[in-house]
Amino acid sequence: MAAKRMPKEIEATLSVWMTLRWRWWVYHYALGIVALLCSITVASRPQLQSLVPEALVNVIAWVAALAVGLITFLSPSKKARSYAMAARVLSDARNRYESDPDYPVQKLLDAVRDGEEHVSRSDPI
Repeated sequence: MAAKRMPKEIEATLSVWMTLRWRWWVYHYALGIVALLCSITVASRPQLQSLVPEALVNVIAWVAALAVGLITFLSPSKKARSYAMAARVLSDARNRYESDPDYPVQKLLDAVRDGEEHVSRSDPI
């Protein structure tokens, strides 16, 4: 018996969720690192006064504030976790579907719905 393959549309959904999971984690860590480094730089202002122009320190302070604001507003770690959970649910259903000849396609569709529910919990609308 030939192995069953998950329908392409559902495979595409899984791929998008996995991509978005990594993308939101990158946003989370990139913004966090920028915020951390800029905040440390601004906190070191007395030691930097002779090395760095005041205007540059002010720009760094604004960048730190912007990065922290974006982390707070976008909640990238929350979105990353929701996409990760959605991908796990669908990946598990895919593995069952492809390895169990009696596993119905309806359960794959249910996994897509459950994954969408995980994703929707991270959106404010």
